[in-house]
Amino acid sequence: MSTALTGPVVSRPFDRKEPLGFSALNHFQGLVPVCRKEFLHIVRDSGTLFFALLIPMLQLFLFGFAVDTNVRQIPTVVFDESQTQESRQLLESFANSDVFQLKSYAQTKEQMYEAVRAGKARVGIRIPYDYARHLQDGSTATVLVLVDGSDSTVAGQAVSTSTGVTLRESLARVLPSGKMPIEVRPSVLYNPATRSANFFVPGLIAILLQVMTILLIALSLVRERERGTLEQLTMTPVAPLGLMVGKMIPYGVLAFLELCAILVVMRVVFVVPIHGSVIVLLAMSLPFLLTVLGLGLVISTKARTQAEASQHAANLSGDQPHDSNHVLHPDLARHHSARSRNERSVASGRHPYSDGMRGDPAGGAAIRAAQDNLEGRARMHLLGRVIS
Repeated sequence: MSTALTGPVVSRPFDRKEPLGFSALNHFQGLVPVCRKEFLHIVRDSGTLFFALLIPMLQLFLFGFAVDTNVRQIPTVVFDESQTQESRQLLESFANSDVFQLKSYAQTKEQMYEAVRAGKARVGIRIPYDYARHLQDGSTATVLVLVDGSDSTVAGQAVSTSTGVTLRESLARVLPSGKMPIEVRPSVLYNPATRSANFFVPGLIAILLQVMTILLIALSLVRERERGTLEQLTMTPVAPLGLMVGKMIPYGVLAFLELCAILVVMRVVFVVPIHGSVIVLLAMSLPFLLTVLGLGLVISTKARTQAEASQHAANLSGDQPHDSNHVLHPDLARHHSARSRNERSVASGRHPYSDGMRGDPAGGAAIRAAQDNLEGRARMHLLGRVIS
């Protein structure tokens, strides 16, 4: 005898068939409203726009124009006691080197020392009265090159150039024909004028974007937590993934626009050539921006106040270890800087920047060390300005 169950049929949740793709879209629920809210906040908040657009531009102009590693036209005072054709020929060699600018001539040695002490000249050249006589009788003639050592870069360049000028003059007098057995004719590729802006400005792109993007995305969620609106968002039907992605998209768009603006300033104002593809450079910047946005979100989950978020961002964007200089190096700005510099000269067939000077390991190591030192100091200076 069969027993029939009576009563209403209750449908169970697992018996319902959801439309295809509904579950995936449900994870991004609330994405559009959150994006709209963040865009409105960015537009209405003048402080955010000032920090995101004007501060990186100011830093770019500051480092682009103020930082110059090229040592040229050093103000030089001359005290020529010889007043002969030989002494004038030596002074012409100093002037032709493009390192020394023969700015003034002293009548006494006291005037020469006073010009260096007063800062009117960085280098003093004293040619003794018996300079020509020593050259004629074949003995050694001495020339005093007085260098202001307060700036080690200028002092080192002045000493090395003066030594090279005197060595060339000595060899020209010793050799019978006056011609050098070996003559070096350097040819500088990809940056013939050796402009510092061609090296510094592409590297600053990654540093400025990293600092600005990490701080903005980190402070956005922490600001919500401090004002108590984050708890209100949890009461709304906004999915966690929709909230996170909705926070990232507006600041990602802002960072991308900032990247385009910096590239325009780099090309128009600083006249840095871009021989490679701009589309490739922008495409290679997208993974960098996504990674930086993710780091900002990680900081926002750990920090409880905006000051704490700024401190975490400063620690994350500071100096990185230099003992792992390979593809998986944790310093994201270094990879983006190398990509920017390669795109600047890739059309000319330049060897990848990470290899340094091709065929010269010592030169390549020196360039990498200088890059590490410069980028570390630049990041700490920028972050100090932002936090203060």
